Amino acid sequence: MRCELKALIDWNSVLTDEFPLAPKDLMEKGLVKKKEYGDQNRSLAGFVHRTMKAELLRLNRPGRIEVLGFGLGRDLGWIPSVIRHLGYRVAITDGSAVACANARQRLRHWRLLRRVEMRHLCVEEAWETGQIDEAEVVAYYGGQFIQVQDLDTMWAMLANLGAFLALPGRAIYLLHARGEDNDSEEVRWGKSTPYFEDDLRAPLEEGLSGQVKIHVVEQHMYFHQKYSLLRIRAA
Repeated sequence: MRCELKALIDWNSVLTDEFPLAPKDLMEKGLVKKKEYGDQNRSLAGFVHRTMKAELLRLNRPGRIEVLGFGLGRDLGWIPSVIRHLGYRVAITDGSAVACANARQRLRHWRLLRRVEMRHLCVEEAWETGQIDEAEVVAYYGGQFIQVQDLDTMWAMLANLGAFLALPGRAIYLLHARGEDNDSEEVRWGKSTPYFEDDLRAPLEEGLSGQVKIHVVEQHMYFHQKYSLLRIRAA
């Protein structure tokens, strides 16, 4: 698994756009306005904060949470509370210099700069070089991360995550727009792919060499896109 497998997106450029995460079809029609974009992002952030905090309280396994990609960090507001109140440790890996700068700024604001490990490299490289030591990892979180990978990279990443689930009690959380929840005639995706649940299941089970259980914790509408917080564990 190599970074070069990816049909690379210039995230340094994307993340500095005016509305980097807005739906492509609405952008092309000029239907995204600054206030609404801010409101939609705050609503999504609140949804993930509430559900992830509840999930990690339920997981109740002190250890490290590995965050796959920081991006704009809009869905990572749960980090301070799970560190300070639930006793988890957190590490973030992102290959974009812009995303890493965003992360450092946010961690400084949260007064967590020295308590959260930040890696400026792609996730595949972090796995290959052993910089993600899974001995103490209890869960992975990826917010809209898998859907921006091309098919080959998605498969390789999920196979690796499936292997992670081999030890009891581990979990993977993905904020993902499933294909079955989003009508392809109504939603245009631009740089992301709404992989169907079965598309996710196959590489996960290949990596695990067993069955996984994918549970929809809760769903949320972002503009006209439906996102699910998925909890994935070994069956």
